[in-house]
Amino acid sequence: VFFSATGPVGWKKKVVSTCTDTANDVGGYIGRFLAVAVASLVVSGIPVTILASMHTRGFKRFPHEGCPQWKRQLKVWRTQDRIIWSLGGLYIAFALFFICVFLANITDEDSMGWAVSTA
Repeated sequence: VFFSATGPVGWKKKVVSTCTDTANDVGGYIGRFLAVAVASLVVSGIPVTILASMHTRGFKRFPHEGCPQWKRQLKVWRTQDRIIWSLGGLYIAFALFFICVFLANITDEDSMGWAVSTA
């Protein structure tokens, strides 16, 4: 499964880099941080927007409490509530799974540093 190479290296030419490293300058860091921040803002807002759009209610007028339209509206609202709770629970479960996988794939020193920085 692991990659291993045997034998001599095929060519020993020195490769000269003609590109400039823009990731080490301040502008590159700021640009990268801004791109990550904007992408995080957009991606993290999607689940919240979906759940919030499903939870819109207004006042309804019915002839009397217990009429068929009133019962139907309550049934629709309860179904929406169940869907919102289910999707919210799935979102939380995915977030916990993602964090656990992230912490499992970093070193012990980095995980402690990450835990201290988020506290």
